[in-house]
Amino acid sequence: MMNSTKVDIESVEKAVPNNVTLGFFKRWQTKLAKVKWSNVFYLSILHILFVIGGAYVLLSGQTINMYTVIFTYVIGLTSGIGMSGKCLC
Repeated sequence: MMNSTKVDIESVEKAVPNNVTLGFFKRWQTKLAKVKWSNVFYLSILHILFVIGGAYVLLSGQTINMYTVIFTYVIGLTSGIGMSGKCLC
């Protein structure tokens, strides 16, 4: 087991009070800490699977019913309205 040295940000700020980059990294650290990383992971997997599925359908020569395309567009549009409250037309 390795010993790790933890750096106290407040002691660094006292030692270097006018360091601009420290403020930049501290802001990003707080922003990244607020991100729910499990959602980022699931949404990334979802998008990757969508691209793989779309490539499979296009390359395999399967036909897509026009009603399926319209239904998919309507579902995507209404979910966008539900997320942002704005029409994405």
